[in-house]
Amino acid sequence: MAATPGPNNVLFAASGARVGYLRSLPALFGMLVGFSCVIGASALGIGSLMKTYPDLKVSLQVAASGYMLWIALRLWRSAGNSRTPPVDRPAVKWWHLTALQLANPKTWLASLAFVSGFLGPNAPGGVLTDALGIAWFLTVVAISASVWVVFGAGLRTGLGAGRWSTVNRALGVLAAATVVTFWI
Repeated sequence: MAATPGPNNVLFAASGARVGYLRSLPALFGMLVGFSCVIGASALGIGSLMKTYPDLKVSLQVAASGYMLWIALRLWRSAGNSRTPPVDRPAVKWWHLTALQLANPKTWLASLAFVSGFLGPNAPGGVLTDALGIAWFLTVVAISASVWVVFGAGLRTGLGAGRWSTVNRALGVLAAATVVTFWI
C-alpha cells in the first residue's frame, strides 16, 4: 500500500524531478512526522471518533481535496515555459507533507489498520515491541517514498530541454486525480 500511487508519492516524484533526491529529504521527513502523528492519533482511538462523528470525516475529505487541488495547481502553474529543470526551490515544503498526512485517507487507513492489528494492550511484547513495530512501519513507508523520489530524480536526469513543462503539468494532473482517493 505504501508504494502505490497516491498523494504522497505523486508529490515525491514531483519533488525528485524538481530538486533531486537529497533536496527532497526534508519533504520525506515532513511526511514521516505527519505519519507519526496519525499513528499516535490512531492509537488514541480517533477511528472510533470518526465513526461517531461522520461530519469530521467529511471535513477532512474536503480539506484534503482542497489542499491537494491547490498543490496540483501550483505544479501546473510552475510549468510555465520552463525548458530546464527548476532547481531554486522544492515543489513542496516539509510542512506541506506533514499537514497532508493529517487529511490523507490513505495514511489514515494504513495507520488504523496497523494500530488495530499490531499495537496496543492486546499486542504481544508490550511497549518495546510497539516502538519497534512503529519504527519498522515508518521505515517501510520511507523506503517506498524514496523509490518515488528516485523515480522523479530519474526523470530529472533523463529528460531533455523543453520537456519540463510537460512533466510539471502531468504531475499536476496526477496530483489533482489523487483527490478521487479521498472519497472512495
